[in-house]
Amino acid sequence: AFQPWNAAWTALEMSPVSAKLLRALYPAATVAEGYAEKWIATVGMDKRSPQTFGLIVANPPYGARGEARELDPDGYPTSQAYLYFVIRTLEMLEKDGICVQIIPTGLMSSKTPAFIQHRTEMLRRAHLMAAFRLPSTPPEGGGPQDVAYDSFVVDVLFLRGRGGIAATPPASDVAVIEGDYFKRNPSHVLGTVIGEGEGAENPGYKVRRGMQIQGRFTGFPAWTERPMAEVETKPFFLRSAAKMRGGIAAANIDEALDAVPEDAPERIRVAVQLGVRADRHLAAVARGDAAGAAGGGELVRDLQAWKASNGVPAQDRVLVGLAVANQAAKRFLSLWTAQGGLVEGLAAKVAPAGYQGAHTLPAYADWLYRQGGGLPLALSALSREADRHGLGRVDLARVQAELWAAGWRYDD
Repeated sequence: AFQPWNAAWTALEMSPVSAKLLRALYPAATVAEGYAEKWIATVGMDKRSPQTFGLIVANPPYGARGEARELDPDGYPTSQAYLYFVIRTLEMLEKDGICVQIIPTGLMSSKTPAFIQHRTEMLRRAHLMAAFRLPSTPPEGGGPQDVAYDSFVVDVLFLRGRGGIAATPPASDVAVIEGDYFKRNPSHVLGTVIGEGEGAENPGYKVRRGMQIQGRFTGFPAWTERPMAEVETKPFFLRSAAKMRGGIAAANIDEALDAVPEDAPERIRVAVQLGVRADRHLAAVARGDAAGAAGGGELVRDLQAWKASNGVPAQDRVLVGLAVANQAAKRFLSLWTAQGGLVEGLAAKVAPAGYQGAHTLPAYADWLYRQGGGLPLALSALSREADRHGLGRVDLARVQAELWAAGWRYDD
């Protein structure tokens, strides 16, 4: 392969074994191990030092995102991993940079409203240079080495970065948005369509997965980039980690806590507080912050206790109504399935179970504060827990003497 002499490569690899192999083969490259969502949220899209790339190449996973979805709360809201990869990585692509993705056929051809919206979002961020549909079934006498995936059709997209996000894609992209790219460019289907599908020679013939492309892949034919219409763009929205308590902006947390009506039932007030704690916990897990995520087990117990006392959260009409405008209540509801089970992301743990810091009141109070998700620390709770850990009796005089000097203040 050829590359500029000063190219700097970054690789994202979920598998620890593959990551180790990459580091051995390419010692000059930066290899980030684990969920891509974690790296993107904490490094790639960090406003203080965002990462941009002139070239992005990906063969993303094609399944559901699962718990990884919680690791990038600002990322593209989809449950499908490949859709997230395509659209989110475009936000790290430099203006006129190139992105190449190998993906299933749905994004380019599905006529459903959801996929029309996905294509619209993709084209707001990038220009489609070209796309090719690869063979999935070898010709007679051929074998698996002739196709990209055996019996599974994939598309290769070549995208050029806009350097920002447009209000709407240009008019020249309408056919792409409507899912007609390959209808308009049949020579970019690199083989014969068999089975069910637009352009099939024998559409009544049933094949595995509904449609196959029969042919031998020997490389991409010569092609010309689609004309790129200039559109006005705005910078991609980036939240500053310095102004965040978690996935919810700090100002919105304060508003959420203050906006609970005074006459609201106690269960609603507790749910909002739990929503803030959960937001803090999940953000800490995403950062790999062991101290910040230390209260995960206690948080799960408190959530389960809330459900045991009050029922399935999604069926609480008062809570659902409050969540329309209250970010913390909305976060609380997002922690549960419709049936009342907790989402898998809350099972992630990166911290030891107990306190292991300095044997001082300020250090222990700071740890207890983080376990509580950054909510005000009650003097009674501090006194009880400090005594249990052998730190002695804590009263108002001791708080003023030791915690005031460490920067603590009352929360009115």
